[in-house]
Amino acid sequence: MHLQDIYIENAADRGSDPALTFTVPPFAGLSLSWQDVIDRAEALAENLSSTGVRPGFRVATVLADHPNVLPTLMAIWKLDAIPVLIDPEWGESIRSGVLSHSRADVIVTIGDQLGTESIAGTTYDDRPALPPGTAILAYTSGSTAAPKGIPLQHDRLVAALFSSAGKVSAFRGSPPRRFGSSMRLSGAGVLALHFAWSAAFGAEVVVLPVLDNLEAALTYWDDLARHEIDQTVLVPPHYELLPRATQPPEIPSQTLFINASGALSAAAHERFTERYGVPLLNG
Repeated sequence: MHLQDIYIENAADRGSDPALTFTVPPFAGLSLSWQDVIDRAEALAENLSSTGVRPGFRVATVLADHPNVLPTLMAIWKLDAIPVLIDPEWGESIRSGVLSHSRADVIVTIGDQLGTESIAGTTYDDRPALPPGTAILAYTSGSTAAPKGIPLQHDRLVAALFSSAGKVSAFRGSPPRRFGSSMRLSGAGVLALHFAWSAAFGAEVVVLPVLDNLEAALTYWDDLARHEIDQTVLVPPHYELLPRATQPPEIPSQTLFINASGALSAAAHERFTERYGVPLLNG
């Protein structure tokens, strides 16, 4: 099973239900149904094919918090090509190193219209093959050394997403309905845990303000309540920021919190759960 099959099945089961909703400018109020995502992917696949993208291509994909990000990735998979995920905030040195190491064929920039740029002088007949069924070529941030490439395969990602979704649904008693995303789309981790994982639940993703400063923290609990968010994934710095910046909401939150990316200390876990009275799973 490929990652895009999750969306295809959701479109068949709940086609007109919202799959992706934006609450922040410039897309505030925009909602895409499961079928909308599929339709956009079909159109973008035709666009990419017309520019020469073909099976086996490694497509350097500059991520963006944009309604076309999921359809673009699905379009690349539809063409049997492989996205190489590029963080738009990487410096030129890291970006150039990743493009060289991945031996990408083309660069795609996500927007209302896809920007496609060929990489001059690329002849990769001798490049090492990726594992069969590779869905994504992801790279580490390069904060401590040169970025490392990690091929992630469709079947293993799908198995992990559904296995963990089943366990969390059993813990909750039912699947979540609305999944809050408060992190910018920077790489495979946010893509998997906020967008692909929510699809495994059949849940709508609600894109909230990025929780990266005091201003965003001050409106955080109101945002969760306003948009009826019942599950979200944060990382350890968030669980340190919120208790320093916000008081418990007047109406207790119904959100299940999940920690990812790094271990949360026992003290931070206790401080957060006691202060806000919410369940927090340390992943």
